[in-house]
Amino acid sequence: MPRSIAEIADAASRDEKVTRDEAVAVIQAIPRTCRGARSDEGHKIVKTLLEEGRLEDAQRADQAHRTMCGQDINAVIVKMPFDGEEYAINCPKCGLEISLRTPRFNLVEDEQPSAQ
Repeated sequence: MPRSIAEIADAASRDEKVTRDEAVAVIQAIPRTCRGARSDEGHKIVKTLLEEGRLEDAQRADQAHRTMCGQDINAVIVKMPFDGEEYAINCPKCGLEISLRTPRFNLVEDEQPSAQ
């Protein structure tokens, strides 16, 4: 019987080996979409709000001043090494540079893709 997402995640947290398909299932269980580019005006507003310590207002302004892309970023992540390293990728739809850390999985031998 296949393991549940929770069982796979628990095994991964203990650094136990998981299959590539199991790792992909865990990644895809968490929606990750591109938020799109922020306008220059939005960048200035968010920066000012953050400098004033107004985090919630900055979060709302950030969302309001973005051109929502919606591209599924998991589609990119599952093609990357599951090594827990930081990467800068470009959204395949809008081109926005996105900084992320891939999840780390101890994969069954020979299932780790090479770095792109």
